[in-house]
Amino acid sequence: VTNCTFVGNNSGTEIQYAANGINGTFQIDNSIFYGLDLSTDDVFLGDHNCGPMGLFSATTGSINQDPMFINPGALDFGITCQSLCWEAGNNSAVTHAEDVNRNVRTVGTFVDMGAVEMPYILPTVAAMPSGTDVCEFQNVTLSGSGAVSYVWDNGVTDGIPFSPSVTTLYTVIGTDANGCTNSDAITIT
Repeated sequence: VTNCTFVGNNSGTEIQYAANGINGTFQIDNSIFYGLDLSTDDVFLGDHNCGPMGLFSATTGSINQDPMFINPGALDFGITCQSLCWEAGNNSAVTHAEDVNRNVRTVGTFVDMGAVEMPYILPTVAAMPSGTDVCEFQNVTLSGSGAVSYVWDNGVTDGIPFSPSVTTLYTVIGTDANGCTNSDAITIT
């Protein structure tokens, strides 16, 4: 079982597997288990999964975290780019070239965990100064580019002039329309 999403089983029954009519072990990879009432008598082998890790006898690359679905109430089980399950699967376990929505299965460097592959691309954020060498009492303005909104460290507000007193490394985090983030830094002397 590869790249599946199991959500909301509250029936008290377990996920069962019968090999040739006999209970046995099986492998689950790159899958998400969320909001489930699971118990099992069988051994689940699994790597690179997101959910309760007690179900698996091996958990290489698995993540015991909320998968951060886009909108589970509307049955949208794609994951956000903030999810630790995004780009965290095992490419060698992939068995199909497309996801459940017929999208290309591996969009980035690594396959996503779960049934839906999300085509996020992190924004290319750039720290843009009005100047990098500033004289004493001279203002400089730092602005981010490549995203929608920007947060700077060291008390800087994007696009607002300020007067630095010492050589400092300033880092900006930019967020795009999908909530994906990336950063850049610049030293002002």
